Amino acid sequence: MYSSDIDETNRYCYNLCTFNPFGEVKQVDYANTCAMKGEPAVGIVTLDGVVLATQKRLKLKYAIGESVEKVKEIGSTMGITFSGLFPDFRIITKLYRKTIAEFNLVHDHPLPVHCLMRSVSTSMQELTQSTGVRPFGLSLLLAGFSDNRGQLYFMDAAGSNSAYKACAIGRHMHERTLFLERKYRKRMDAEDGVSLAVQSLMLRSPRGLSADQMEVAVVEDYGMYRIDEETVAKYM
Repeated sequence: MYSSDIDETNRYCYNLCTFNPFGEVKQVDYANTCAMKGEPAVGIVTLDGVVLATQKRLKLKYAIGESVEKVKEIGSTMGITFSGLFPDFRIITKLYRKTIAEFNLVHDHPLPVHCLMRSVSTSMQELTQSTGVRPFGLSLLLAGFSDNRGQLYFMDAAGSNSAYKACAIGRHMHERTLFLERKYRKRMDAEDGVSLAVQSLMLRSPRGLSADQMEVAVVEDYGMYRIDEETVAKYM
Protein backbone atom coordinates (compact mmCIF):
# COMPACT_ATOMS: atom_id res chain seq x y z
CA MET A 1 0.00 0.00 0.00
CA TYR A 2 1.39 3.39 -1.01
CA SER A 3 1.73 6.24 1.53
CA SER A 4 -1.11 8.13 -0.14
CA ASP A 5 -3.37 5.11 0.40
CA ILE A 6 -2.33 4.98 4.08
CA ASP A 7 -3.14 8.67 4.55
CA GLU A 8 -6.49 8.14 2.86
CA THR A 9 -7.30 5.26 5.21
CA ASN A 10 -6.13 7.07 8.36
CA ARG A 11 -8.45 9.99 7.81
CA TYR A 12 -11.39 7.69 8.56
CA CYS A 13 -9.98 7.12 12.06
CA TYR A 14 -11.23 10.55 13.08
CA ASN A 15 -14.64 10.37 11.43
CA LEU A 16 -17.29 8.71 13.57
CA CYS A 17 -20.03 8.48 10.97
CA THR A 18 -18.11 7.17 7.95
CA PHE A 19 -17.00 3.66 7.13
CA ASN A 20 -13.43 3.23 5.95
CA PRO A 21 -12.69 1.23 2.75
CA PHE A 22 -12.53 -1.97 4.86
CA GLY A 23 -16.08 -1.59 6.19
CA GLU A 24 -15.01 -0.42 9.65
CA VAL A 25 -16.05 2.50 11.84
CA LYS A 26 -12.76 2.98 13.64
CA GLN A 27 -14.02 5.16 16.52
CA VAL A 28 -16.43 2.39 17.51
CA ASP A 29 -13.58 -0.14 17.36
CA TYR A 30 -11.45 2.12 19.54
CA ALA A 31 -14.28 2.45 22.08
CA ASN A 32 -14.66 -1.33 22.28
CA THR A 33 -10.87 -1.67 22.67
CA CYS A 34 -11.05 0.77 25.58
CA ALA A 35 -13.67 -1.45 27.22
CA MET A 36 -11.58 -4.60 26.67
CA LYS A 37 -8.64 -2.97 28.47
CA GLY A 38 -10.74 -2.12 31.53
CA GLU A 39 -10.99 -3.98 34.82
CA PRO A 40 -12.76 -7.34 34.39
CA ALA A 41 -16.39 -7.90 35.35
CA VAL A 42 -18.62 -10.97 35.22
CA GLY A 43 -22.32 -11.72 35.43
CA ILE A 44 -23.85 -15.11 36.26
CA VAL A 45 -27.53 -16.12 36.24
CA THR A 46 -28.53 -18.40 39.13
CA LEU A 47 -31.74 -19.96 40.39
CA ASP A 48 -32.14 -17.04 42.81
CA GLY A 49 -31.27 -14.16 40.47
CA VAL A 50 -28.07 -12.75 38.97
CA VAL A 51 -24.60 -12.30 40.44
CA LEU A 52 -22.57 -9.26 39.31
CA ALA A 53 -18.88 -9.02 40.23
CA THR A 54 -16.00 -6.76 39.23
CA GLN A 55 -12.50 -5.79 40.19
CA LYS A 56 -11.82 -2.29 41.48
CA ARG A 57 -8.05 -2.04 41.78
CA LEU A 58 -7.14 1.17 43.58
CA LYS A 59 -4.19 3.10 42.17
CA LEU A 60 -3.27 4.81 45.44
CA LYS A 61 -2.21 2.92 48.55
CA TYR A 62 -4.46 4.84 50.94
CA ALA A 63 -7.51 5.13 48.70
CA ILE A 64 -10.78 4.16 50.39
CA GLY A 65 -12.30 1.23 48.52
CA GLU A 66 -15.84 1.87 49.77
CA SER A 67 -15.85 5.23 47.99
CA VAL A 68 -15.67 3.49 44.61
CA GLU A 69 -18.82 1.69 43.49
CA LYS A 70 -18.62 -0.16 40.19
CA VAL A 71 -21.83 -2.13 40.71
CA LYS A 72 -24.83 0.18 40.83
CA GLU A 73 -28.45 -0.46 41.74
CA ILE A 74 -30.58 1.29 39.13
CA GLY A 75 -34.07 0.00 39.92
CA SER A 76 -35.98 -1.99 42.49
CA THR A 77 -34.75 -5.28 40.98
CA MET A 78 -31.94 -4.22 38.63
CA GLY A 79 -28.19 -3.72 38.82
CA ILE A 80 -25.42 -2.80 36.43
CA THR A 81 -21.64 -2.99 36.17
CA PHE A 82 -19.11 -2.17 33.48
CA SER A 83 -15.61 -2.34 32.08
CA GLY A 84 -14.03 0.78 30.63
CA LEU A 85 -14.24 4.48 31.49
CA PHE A 86 -15.68 5.26 34.92
CA PRO A 87 -16.94 8.78 33.98
CA ASP A 88 -18.89 7.30 31.08
CA PHE A 89 -20.40 4.76 33.49
CA ARG A 90 -21.77 7.59 35.64
CA ILE A 91 -23.54 9.06 32.60
CA ILE A 92 -24.94 5.67 31.60
CA THR A 93 -26.19 5.04 35.14
CA LYS A 94 -27.97 8.39 35.09
CA LEU A 95 -29.56 7.51 31.74
CA TYR A 96 -30.79 4.17 33.08
CA ARG A 97 -32.35 5.75 36.15
CA LYS A 98 -33.99 8.47 34.09
CA THR A 99 -35.53 5.89 31.75
CA ILE A 100 -36.90 3.93 34.72
CA ALA A 101 -38.31 7.06 36.37
CA GLU A 102 -40.08 8.16 33.17
CA PHE A 103 -41.63 4.70 32.80
CA ASN A 104 -42.81 4.67 36.42
CA LEU A 105 -44.63 8.00 35.96
CA VAL A 106 -46.88 6.45 33.33
CA HIS A 107 -47.18 2.78 34.29
CA ASP A 108 -48.16 1.01 37.50
CA HIS A 109 -45.75 -1.91 37.05
CA PRO A 110 -41.93 -2.15 36.94
CA LEU A 111 -40.10 -1.65 33.67
CA PRO A 112 -39.14 -5.07 32.23
CA VAL A 113 -35.41 -5.64 32.07
CA HIS A 114 -35.34 -6.34 28.33
CA CYS A 115 -37.22 -3.10 27.60
CA LEU A 116 -34.68 -1.09 29.59
CA MET A 117 -31.85 -2.83 27.76
CA ARG A 118 -33.35 -2.01 24.36
CA SER A 119 -33.96 1.63 25.27
CA VAL A 120 -30.44 2.32 26.51
CA SER A 121 -28.69 0.28 23.81
CA THR A 122 -30.59 2.33 21.23
CA SER A 123 -29.26 5.53 22.81
CA MET A 124 -25.74 4.09 22.70
CA GLN A 125 -26.13 3.14 19.05
CA GLU A 126 -27.34 6.64 18.13
CA LEU A 127 -23.98 8.04 19.27
CA THR A 128 -22.28 6.05 16.50
CA GLN A 129 -24.27 7.97 13.87
CA SER A 130 -23.97 11.48 15.26
CA THR A 131 -21.33 14.13 14.62
CA GLY A 132 -19.62 16.04 17.39
CA VAL A 133 -19.85 13.18 19.90
CA ARG A 134 -18.06 9.91 20.59
CA PRO A 135 -19.27 6.44 21.61
CA PHE A 136 -19.25 5.47 25.27
CA GLY A 137 -15.91 3.88 26.09
CA LEU A 138 -17.28 0.89 27.98
CA SER A 139 -19.10 -2.42 27.92
CA LEU A 140 -22.03 -3.09 30.24
CA LEU A 141 -23.60 -5.97 32.10
CA LEU A 142 -27.24 -5.34 33.02
CA ALA A 143 -28.82 -7.70 35.55
CA GLY A 144 -32.45 -7.81 36.57
CA PHE A 145 -35.22 -9.98 37.92
CA SER A 146 -38.48 -10.09 35.99
CA ASP A 147 -40.87 -12.75 34.70
CA ASN A 148 -39.93 -14.76 37.82
CA ARG A 149 -36.34 -15.30 36.73
CA GLY A 150 -32.96 -13.60 36.64
CA GLN A 151 -31.91 -11.98 33.37
CA LEU A 152 -28.46 -10.86 32.22
CA TYR A 153 -27.68 -8.67 29.20
CA PHE A 154 -24.41 -7.57 27.63
CA MET A 155 -24.04 -4.28 25.72
CA ASP A 156 -21.01 -2.90 23.93
CA ALA A 157 -20.06 0.60 22.80
CA ALA A 158 -21.88 0.21 19.48
CA GLY A 159 -25.18 -0.61 21.20
CA SER A 160 -25.05 -4.29 20.32
CA ASN A 161 -26.73 -6.44 22.94
CA SER A 162 -27.17 -10.10 23.83
CA ALA A 163 -28.72 -12.15 26.62
CA TYR A 164 -26.44 -14.50 28.55
CA LYS A 165 -26.47 -17.08 31.32
CA ALA A 166 -22.88 -16.16 32.17
CA CYS A 167 -20.72 -13.45 30.66
CA ALA A 168 -17.31 -11.82 31.16
CA ILE A 169 -16.14 -8.41 29.97
CA GLY A 170 -12.94 -6.41 30.28
CA ARG A 171 -9.33 -7.53 30.37
CA HIS A 172 -8.75 -11.21 29.50
CA MET A 173 -12.45 -11.61 28.78
CA HIS A 174 -11.89 -14.51 26.40
CA GLU A 175 -10.06 -16.61 29.01
CA ARG A 176 -12.72 -15.82 31.61
CA THR A 177 -15.49 -16.66 29.15
CA LEU A 178 -13.95 -20.08 28.50
CA PHE A 179 -13.63 -20.60 32.27
CA LEU A 180 -17.32 -19.76 32.77
CA GLU A 181 -18.33 -22.09 29.95
CA ARG A 182 -16.52 -24.96 31.67
CA LYS A 183 -17.73 -24.28 35.20
CA TYR A 184 -21.25 -22.90 34.78
CA ARG A 185 -24.20 -25.12 35.77
CA LYS A 186 -27.86 -24.40 35.16
CA ARG A 187 -28.97 -25.29 38.69
CA MET A 188 -26.58 -23.01 40.56
CA ASP A 189 -27.84 -21.07 43.58
CA ALA A 190 -26.65 -17.61 44.60
CA GLU A 191 -23.83 -18.95 46.79
CA ASP A 192 -22.47 -21.08 43.94
CA GLY A 193 -22.76 -18.10 41.61
CA VAL A 194 -20.78 -15.85 43.95
CA SER A 195 -18.07 -18.51 44.28
CA LEU A 196 -17.81 -18.91 40.50
CA ALA A 197 -17.74 -15.14 39.96
CA VAL A 198 -14.88 -14.66 42.43
CA GLN A 199 -12.92 -17.56 40.93
CA SER A 200 -13.41 -16.06 37.48
CA LEU A 201 -12.09 -12.67 38.59
CA MET A 202 -9.06 -14.36 40.17
CA LEU A 203 -8.15 -15.86 36.79
CA ARG A 204 -5.19 -14.06 35.19
CA SER A 205 -5.26 -11.48 37.98
CA PRO A 206 -2.06 -10.05 39.48
CA ARG A 207 -0.73 -11.42 42.73
CA GLY A 208 -1.84 -9.64 45.85
CA LEU A 209 -5.44 -9.18 44.74
CA SER A 210 -7.50 -8.88 47.93
CA ALA A 211 -11.17 -9.04 48.81
CA ASP A 212 -11.44 -5.25 49.18
CA GLN A 213 -10.45 -4.97 45.51
CA MET A 214 -13.54 -6.90 44.43
CA GLU A 215 -17.14 -5.82 44.41
CA VAL A 216 -19.83 -8.51 44.33
CA ALA A 217 -23.61 -8.09 44.40
CA VAL A 218 -26.65 -10.29 43.87
CA VAL A 219 -29.85 -9.11 42.17
CA GLU A 220 -32.94 -11.03 43.29
CA ASP A 221 -36.71 -10.56 43.21
CA TYR A 222 -36.68 -8.28 46.26
CA GLY A 223 -33.76 -6.09 45.20
CA MET A 224 -29.97 -6.00 45.08
CA TYR A 225 -27.66 -6.72 48.00
CA ARG A 226 -23.87 -6.63 48.26
CA ILE A 227 -21.57 -9.39 49.46
CA ASP A 228 -19.26 -8.27 52.27
CA GLU A 229 -15.48 -8.57 52.07
CA GLU A 230 -15.29 -11.39 54.61
CA THR A 231 -17.59 -13.56 52.52
CA VAL A 232 -15.72 -12.72 49.30
CA ALA A 233 -12.43 -13.64 50.99
CA LYS A 234 -13.74 -17.15 51.72
CA TYR A 235 -14.08 -17.88 48.01
CA MET A 236 -10.63 -16.57 47.02
